[in-house]
Amino acid sequence: HGSSDGAISFFLPMFESVLSTGRAPELDGQLSPEKVPATVTSSDRRKEGVVLSLGSIALHLKGGNEQKVDGIVDMLLGALKTPSEDVQSSVALCLSKLMKKG
Repeated sequence: HGSSDGAISFFLPMFESVLSTGRAPELDGQLSPEKVPATVTSSDRRKEGVVLSLGSIALHLKGGNEQKVDGIVDMLLGALKTPSEDVQSSVALCLSKLMKKG
């Protein structure tokens, strides 16, 4: 069992990569590229999943993690550039919950 900080540090670079490229990260050959759909819809679904995951992480971080929350908010704001209403709606939902948290 690792710490939540360790898990967050492990996942954030992968999430950032998915948001910037829309592609699934390379997992040391565990997933063959021909089995990963490369359509725009698939890319948008991956981005939407990452957005929801990032929002959940930010909501559950305890005090003293302001820099991580700020970094996640920056990633979410960057995801708004995605020309997909589903992705943009997910970002809006996550940001509104984060603003309510304070």
